Amino acid sequence: MTRSDREQHLARRLNSLARRWRLAGDQALAQLGLSNATGWCLLYLSRLGEEASQSDLARAAEVREATLVRTLTQLEAAGLIERSPNPRDARRNLMKLTEQGAGIVSHIEELLTDLRHDLLGEVSDDDLAAALRLCDVLDVRFADKRV
Repeated sequence: MTRSDREQHLARRLNSLARRWRLAGDQALAQLGLSNATGWCLLYLSRLGEEASQSDLARAAEVREATLVRTLTQLEAAGLIERSPNPRDARRNLMKLTEQGAGIVSHIEELLTDLRHDLLGEVSDDDLAAALRLCDVLDVRFADKRV
């Protein structure tokens, strides 16, 4: 197999694995009775912290802000998040999880941790480190190309 063949094979595999990883995460969220949109939104909001804006969350979740608004409205109505005006920029809202929302995120994190351990449990530390180095290289290359 040539270098070009290996690069092509890697690109196809990464694309396929990324879709399957996300699907496995979606299935974990479904165990909690959460839709993909609400579950990932809560998780990303938790990871961003209390100073997160809607635009920050949209970037993290890789969705358009307009797409996110309906989900945020549902989460707020369910008592899982709170939105408040940003005191430094009245055009932006800041969001934070409620106590109930944080409890759900705790369950999400447990399920995703179990999933990662299940999928990666037999991977050696050296192989995992090598995969992370490859991801770092690709991340830099994509950033250089502004992708």
